[in-house]
Amino acid sequence: MVTSDNRGSPLHNKAVTYVLWGFFFLTARTLLSTDWLQVEKGAGSSESHKYVSLQVLCTVKVEVFNFGASSESDGVERIFSKFFHSSMVGDYCPISGENTDMHSQRNAKSGLSCKMVLQAVGKVLRKSKTKPNGKKPPAEEKKQYLEAEFTKVRVVDFDLKELVLLPREIDLNEWLASNTTTFFNLINLQYSTISEFCTGDTCQAMTACNTIYYWYDERGKKTKCTAPQYVDFVMSLVQKLVTEEENFPTKYGKEFPNSFDSLVKKICRYLFHVLAHLYWAHFKETVALDLQGHLNTLYAHFIVFVREFNLVDPKETCIMDDLSEILCAPVPPTPAPAAPSSPNSTPSPSSHNHVTER
Repeated sequence: MVTSDNRGSPLHNKAVTYVLWGFFFLTARTLLSTDWLQVEKGAGSSESHKYVSLQVLCTVKVEVFNFGASSESDGVERIFSKFFHSSMVGDYCPISGENTDMHSQRNAKSGLSCKMVLQAVGKVLRKSKTKPNGKKPPAEEKKQYLEAEFTKVRVVDFDLKELVLLPREIDLNEWLASNTTTFFNLINLQYSTISEFCTGDTCQAMTACNTIYYWYDERGKKTKCTAPQYVDFVMSLVQKLVTEEENFPTKYGKEFPNSFDSLVKKICRYLFHVLAHLYWAHFKETVALDLQGHLNTLYAHFIVFVREFNLVDPKETCIMDDLSEILCAPVPPTPAPAAPSSPNSTPSPSSHNHVTER
């Protein structure tokens, strides 16, 4: 912590020097950028402004260098007062005092005001908070798959939590292998229903909720590909893994490999990408085919399964959390229809206690 007692100490001077060098490079980036001169129109020629920009940078750089080599405690105030406490940036000259350039006696109107510099710095900082091209991110699209008329459509209405629980008599790896293979077949089948709509022209990238997925080959090379190419890579890889005896053994007495857990997590992560793309890019086609109930049930079953066994990082699935919370919520029990009773009949204990038997 820097206090009045340790100002001017070597440690304090070194820390402040780092800050001042950061300020210098930020100023250089601003003053030498191509579009900062548009901050205030009519302020002079470009050549004159470039000269003043270099002059300002030289002043700041020399002051920072001198501060780093000295032990003056007021070096910060001296630098910033020289930079900001003048009405015109063009009034500054190198600290040596030698000013023999032809622009030294230029008109003050061609100088750059401190207000212009601060506006330019602010403009650069605002750009850094947006996309690299300086444009604001597009407004988030309305998610049709979150509408109640579609989320309420299911194939089954029982609690999927009970369906994914590990039976006491089954080995964990056997249970993971069986369910992973089943999910692969079901997701592959679900994607095949809309595959004719997922082309290189309609889906030029594998996207889901403003996220682009890149494919990494066996050597770790990153490749941007179209959605159908990505899905083909996923299905081909998973098909190879689940059919290899050394990865997913089917013969009695054969042990699962030590890397089996990581293989299952890798497969589930890729399968989630396919499901997310189906909702994000092809939900309209799914509704047109009246298959939203199958997709909702498959997605909810998959999410409940991977959550139960911690197979996919929550940071990976968070882009679909809004849908997951809706589809994975426990389904309220449907009350059984009350049997008609005669006027002389005696109410049963169950009806008297308002308990519905199922």
